[in-house]
Amino acid sequence: MWGGSNIHVAADQTVGEKEHGTLELLLTAPISRLSLVVGKYLTVVLASVLSQWLCLAAFLLGLAAQLQLADEPTTAALILPLPNLLGVLAGAILLAAFLAAVQISLSLPAKSVREAQALQASFALAPILLWMLIQNFPHGRVPFYMFFVPVINNLLLNRELLMGMFTPVNMLVTFLMCALAAALALRWATHRFNQESVLFRQ
Repeated sequence: MWGGSNIHVAADQTVGEKEHGTLELLLTAPISRLSLVVGKYLTVVLASVLSQWLCLAAFLLGLAAQLQLADEPTTAALILPLPNLLGVLAGAILLAAFLAAVQISLSLPAKSVREAQALQASFALAPILLWMLIQNFPHGRVPFYMFFVPVINNLLLNRELLMGMFTPVNMLVTFLMCALAAALALRWATHRFNQESVLFRQ
């Protein structure tokens, strides 16, 4: 459910401003570099979260329509329990928080928006490829250590929650690891934003 629209947002918030000549003006403003990074970061996170939530809504509505057209009395099974739905929505926020910081870091040294988008292209496909690989894990036989790996743990948790399963330990570990990964990624983005050689690479 990781949408690609945030790629353009991350590129526009970083190298896009260099192309437009507005980044230099921002850097001379009486605000800290950290405030600039956080503002751009939250913009990308918001775009990412909205993209994921819309994908989830489209998936559920499409599945409901398919069941209704098939005249199957299983539409009730489509309704997720509230804890599962909240878990999916919260997981989307944490996943976006991590990936947005990484995408900003990847975009910063680029010389053009096109170059930034090319750098992020393979990165954006990674969650899709991981999702395809995860489908090979039998239900209920996923090694517990997989929930300590960022992105993979979020995808695994989403699969459990959308299937109606609810494992508090898996959710807790996933959320903690995703929050830690997001914090480290944001720190990396802030560090790169403070490097003139990265911002204005020749």
